[in-house]
Order: sequence, then C-alpha cells, then structure tokens
Amino acid sequence: MLTREENEILTGVGRGTPGGEMLRRYWMPVAVSAELSGFPDPLIDGDGRPVGDVEGWAARRTELLGLFERHVYGYRPPDPRSAPAPTVA
Repeated sequence: MLTREENEILTGVGRGTPGGEMLRRYWMPVAVSAELSGFPDPLIDGDGRPVGDVEGWAARRTELLGLFERHVYGYRPPDPRSAPAPTVA
C-alpha cells in the first residue's frame, strides 16, 4: 500500500513533479485550438435550438453519438451471434 506522499509523487502532474515534467517533455498535442473551431456546439441541437433540459440533452447525446458513428468510428455491423446461420447436414 502506498503512503499518501508516495501516491502524490507517482500521480502528480503539476509543475516540478516527476510526472508533470515527463508530460511537459514528451506530450505531443494532436490539434491546436485553432483547428477545433469548426466543430458544432454540443449544447445546440441539430435544429439550432439550445439544449435546455434533461430530455433535450438525452436527444442531443443520441444525435452526437450518431454523428460520431457516421463520421469518426464508421458503421458497426450487428453482433454476429445474432445473425442466423444455416445448419449444414
């Protein structure tokens, strides 16, 4: 079991900590903030209306997941265990 001090040494990422200095030395950003300006506002739905309640967020979340599936992850085929398989005699 680690002591609190040992845990802070191993997990700390602030300036002057071993983990923080390693991250600052080797971390490579994947995009600069200027490249992120074209993304849609997650709190504005596809019709341009602001998301204002829990039900609206649930619908927007479904919409965002669909956008990610189509444009980032790609189509996911159905579970092969649910596909009918012919029996060969």
